[in-house]
Amino acid sequence: MGPILMEKAGELGKELSISFVPRSGWLGRFKRRHGIVFKAVSGEAASVDMSTVDTWRGSALQQLLENYNADDIFNADETGVF
Repeated sequence: MGPILMEKAGELGKELSISFVPRSGWLGRFKRRHGIVFKAVSGEAASVDMSTVDTWRGSALQQLLENYNADDIFNADETGVF
């Protein structure tokens, strides 16, 4: 994902006629500034408390979804990013 972000940032710099060459330091600060992290998800399904899941799905999830329009939802499973 990092090389793609750096390439897109370089393309945007060219479009804006800015002399900008993104490097790894820029990428690290960009990710930290925007809270972008890459983590491996692992664990067992049995380690999840199902009552917590049901509570979250019933209340917290609904509150999150109320803030999104249909235009804010994208499908990226068939892109090179996924």
